[in-house]
Amino acid sequence: MANIDYENFDYEKYYEEIRKEVENPNIMLCGVTGSGKSSLINDIFGEKVAEVGDSARATTRGIHKYSGETINLYDTEGYELGSENVAVDEIIKFIKDKKNSTANNFENHIHEVWYCVNGGSKRFLDFDRKLIKQIRDESVPAMIVITKVDKLAEDELADLKAEVRRNIPGINVFSYSTNKQFARDLKEAGLKEQYIEKDKMVNWALQTLPESLKEGFLPALKSSLTVRRNYILKNIVTKYSALAAGTVLAGAVMNVPFSDSVPLMGLQVKMAMSIIKDYGIKADAEKIIGQVVGTTGVSYLGKTLASQLVSVIPFIGNFVKATVNVSVAAFVTATLGASITLVCEQYLRACIKNNGAKNLPFADFFTIERLKQALSYVEQNKSEFNVADIAENAMNIAKK
Repeated sequence: MANIDYENFDYEKYYEEIRKEVENPNIMLCGVTGSGKSSLINDIFGEKVAEVGDSARATTRGIHKYSGETINLYDTEGYELGSENVAVDEIIKFIKDKKNSTANNFENHIHEVWYCVNGGSKRFLDFDRKLIKQIRDESVPAMIVITKVDKLAEDELADLKAEVRRNIPGINVFSYSTNKQFARDLKEAGLKEQYIEKDKMVNWALQTLPESLKEGFLPALKSSLTVRRNYILKNIVTKYSALAAGTVLAGAVMNVPFSDSVPLMGLQVKMAMSIIKDYGIKADAEKIIGQVVGTTGVSYLGKTLASQLVSVIPFIGNFVKATVNVSVAAFVTATLGASITLVCEQYLRACIKNNGAKNLPFADFFTIERLKQALSYVEQNKSEFNVADIAENAMNIAKK
């Protein structure tokens, strides 16, 4: 708490501070030629993933690295049957070298492997079993993604999953397809989640990563809004709600009217920055806060921001002149965090309709009216965002 200068709140400084706290996870993708690795990567991380950050560069023969702002992907070239032993040796050697050369720097290790099996082939090969087993022997978490499930009948998919699990006990197996017409047909029949397990797969990838790497994974995602919302509410919003409650308990804003509680406003602005970052939204933080305050070029946080923020929270009127207490601090911060989360989701959907973020700057989208609407929606649908649970958990954390 002492690190925040509330009276001279430098937005760009704290936004950069938040970004620097993010460590990049290293994810390796494996699979034989034609297993659909490229399509999978493009669908999860965006069609131009190779153009994000560094362009693809070979780290060793057959393995290419794509470096984004918050994630590194190691794409192994598809290998042909007959050359599989060479591929196994190269991949395992690469994993070992990354681990051994940076033994004390976990950030440089391979953190998880996504292994693609071509559903169209309807087979799980001995080679697949051998490589996955060796990857797991190196203590690297791995999941199997059965791709191109649009080529499989229901019983064939069930048989293939069962075969994989017989060969690799305890492995996580997910089915997937990037065929858009197939996805539309499944959705119409109410079967999409059964065949295209994107959210389950992304959730496994997120939960398998250590805490320090999870916030590098989230911004890189192209979709999976449900997974992102759940993570942000549970972790980011709860964290800042607990900090707000803790600030009150520490006496930093005791006997202060809510509209004058500048320290809480500072925390809430920083929370907003963190949420925006976790959605992978590139934003001019100062300009966005300027939208809320009603001015541009704001360089400090003071009572103007506090009073403006209070004005957009429709249910808080009774608290404005009252002194801040723990429950008010936690509940208001949780509601505001959920509302900003909702605005970010709306923005990503709007970007699809507007052919990309370049045609819709976030600072133009994040208006005072849109925030008011989001706050009103969250207030009327608290259970959808678990606001009460977040506030209660935050208060319990603050009291420990």
